[in-house]
Formats: sequence, C-alpha cells, structure tokens
Amino acid sequence: MSVRRAAHLFGGLLAVMMALGMAVPAGAQEKKIRIGVIFDLTGPLAGGGSELQYTGVKIMLDHYAKTGVEGYKVEAVYADAQSKPDIAINEAVRLLEQEKVDMLMGFFSSAQCVPVSARADQMKKFMWITTAFPPGCSTARTTNTSSVRRPPAISTA
Repeated sequence: MSVRRAAHLFGGLLAVMMALGMAVPAGAQEKKIRIGVIFDLTGPLAGGGSELQYTGVKIMLDHYAKTGVEGYKVEAVYADAQSKPDIAINEAVRLLEQEKVDMLMGFFSSAQCVPVSARADQMKKFMWITTAFPPGCSTARTTNTSSVRRPPAISTA
C-alpha cells in the first residue's frame, strides 16, 4: 500500500471517528469505534487481489487497535464475502445488526458494494469502499447515498 493511499485511509478513518465523537455523550466511559471489514478471502476474487487489500487493511487496523486514534479505541470485526454478492450482503447486515459495527469498509467487487451500499445507506451507517470503483455508489456527488465514500482514483472534475 502506498504512503499516499495509507494517508487517505487514515484521514478518512480519522474523519469518521471525529464525526462519531460528536454524537458520544460527555459521560461515556470509553470512546470506541467498531469497524466491519469485508473482503473476499475465498473464491475466485481472493487470488485476484482481494487478499492483498485485506492484508493492508488488517495491518493498518491492527496498528490502530494497539495505539488508538484521537482517543478512540479501534476494534475490527472481519468477514469473508466468499466472492459472492449475496454472501457480502448477508455479512454486511450481520456486522451492522448483530456485531453493532459503526461502519463498514473493504469491498473488492462492484457487484458486492453496490447492493451493500444501498443497505448501509438505508441503515444510516458509514461505508468506506477501499478498492472497488462502482459508478453506482462512488460518491455523494453522483448518487443519493450520503454515507458511502471511496477514495478517488482519478479526477472526476
């Protein structure tokens, strides 16, 4: 992962934490953010690069789990999309509803992140697309999804 990409990832994570921090009551005992991470660890997409993206995200989140960020404890919960859109949707719902994650990140395939982004937006949860670049859920400027973001790869101006 390039330094520039890591800086963008860190900046986005920091922005999410700061936004969530505004909603935390002053008397809260511990500031914590739970991040649901979904990549294809099995199936045909795993060898196509999804495992590499997962490894980079895991290294970053393991580091932040030890050090914290801006006073927040970072906790990651991982899921395998198995290179199948229906599994990705089910895992996203599980992470959001059962694991109570504050945000989702990852996604290697556009076929997965387009339907998951609709669900995340419906639930008013932040979704950070780190790899896929689907036109259907890329930025709030081009869609009605207000909580779905991805780092820009090319200028869209």
